[in-house]
Amino acid sequence: MADSVWDIVGALAGAAGAGAAAIAIFQSSARAKADAEHDSATAARQELKGYKAALDALIPALNSGETLLIFSEAVARGLCQHFQVRTPDELNRAMDAVANRISLLVRWIADDPMAAAFKRERLNLQAADVQLGARLPVFSELTGLMKAIIDDSFSAVFFMNFFKPELRQMILRDLAPAATQADIENLMAREISSNAALYYAARYKRAVELIEELTDGLVNAHLALTERNLAALERKAKSAPASETRTGALRNHVQTARPFLGKIKCNEFLKLVDALEIAISKENAGAEASRIAKA
Repeated sequence: MADSVWDIVGALAGAAGAGAAAIAIFQSSARAKADAEHDSATAARQELKGYKAALDALIPALNSGETLLIFSEAVARGLCQHFQVRTPDELNRAMDAVANRISLLVRWIADDPMAAAFKRERLNLQAADVQLGARLPVFSELTGLMKAIIDDSFSAVFFMNFFKPELRQMILRDLAPAATQADIENLMAREISSNAALYYAARYKRAVELIEELTDGLVNAHLALTERNLAALERKAKSAPASETRTGALRNHVQTARPFLGKIKCNEFLKLVDALEIAISKENAGAEASRIAKA
């Protein structure tokens, strides 16, 4: 009988030990998970702040008009110096010569130190998106939109348009026969930058404002999440359905984040995406250009 009692006691003690071990393993696993969530959330928050800082530095350069003037001056100076332009006729011939040599414009812009500063701001945004976009792909879609806007309105390909016969007349018509090289450079830079600014204002200014507002809202909403919810959203975000358009992808990411960011905020974000889709449409650009021309 005594042996049986001690057997039972031993069995109970063994069970208690096993239970304590299981609890210790569970607690250790929970701590490891919490530590991982903390590390992930800390990194995500730093990346969110870095992304917003990079965008905040880039947008004023887009909207001020100064960057377009810098690019225009680099193109005008490069053309006049490379081809030794001293008269309106020489300018016309130089434009013919450069028409299919996009690499020249790329070099003239790249060699300008102030234009290079803008390029650094653009690359800073893309660098900020590398880690953050992998965690939260919604920001990669915003970066993609910004890149498309810059490529369309601040690239050598865009400035090459002003060398086409139908557009170069804007420059040639106002040149006096006795114009000096400095006169030609200055007039060329003014004409290109003013028309480039009109294009940007009509095509993208409102879109960039909406991207800025949407980014601010998304960054702040993500920063407000608990570590656990931020880590959970990071896991969930990668399952958002794909889309053929960036605005469609933005909608899908916002919908995927709804359980974490809340219905009210996500509805606000979706309204901004709808407005952004309209702002970047060619139809809206045409209407905006007409409005600006009449103002």
